[in-house]
Amino acid sequence: MHLHNEETDYYQELARLKLHRIWGFDLDNMGVIARPDLQDHKNSIGIEVVRSTCKSEEETYKWVESINDSDLSTNEKIKEINNSKKLRVKVITENNQIVSASWSAGMPGNPDEVIECIKKKIGKKYTGFSTIGLFVFVETTPIDENFDSYVMEIIQQVAEYKENYFEMIFLDQGRTSCRCDMEKKTFERKTITAEEKNQLEEEAKDAVHKNKK
Repeated sequence: MHLHNEETDYYQELARLKLHRIWGFDLDNMGVIARPDLQDHKNSIGIEVVRSTCKSEEETYKWVESINDSDLSTNEKIKEINNSKKLRVKVITENNQIVSASWSAGMPGNPDEVIECIKKKIGKKYTGFSTIGLFVFVETTPIDENFDSYVMEIIQQVAEYKENYFEMIFLDQGRTSCRCDMEKKTFERKTITAEEKNQLEEEAKDAVHKNKK
């Protein structure tokens, strides 16, 4: 999905904050520019930002979020979701809160949407940087189940393309963030709390509104 206008600013700023808070990138020297979206000239790093979405799953996610934000108890929320005739989901809870809900009950995440999203960026050269990366907001099926095989499938398929210039690819899905080393074909996974996730999202929104003034 192409980013645009205020939505663009929000996701680029959120990626910038997550790169700093989760992965230790230099926040002060990383600016939001374009082509690539995030640029750190001091450390010669350029990172493009993109969202991987599936319309039906995006609608499901928003619907689940609306239930989660309601005043119902956790048990009532789960019952409401599970009894819906709209879809079948598998709800994942943590500390008495719904943290995710998969698109189809018992079905693991499918990486095809993410791979197609990355492929659209492959072949685009970004000059002037020693290291080029891609930050992907994964807004398709939650990847809590079969995580290792899910990520390795993405790494292996993307690595087959000779035109791939991304040395590192970040897969981000709310509280879970994954850094893929495309040269070594390995990855590292990190998880933040629901509170940390919400704080980063609020900081990104505040930064966008501040910059518009």
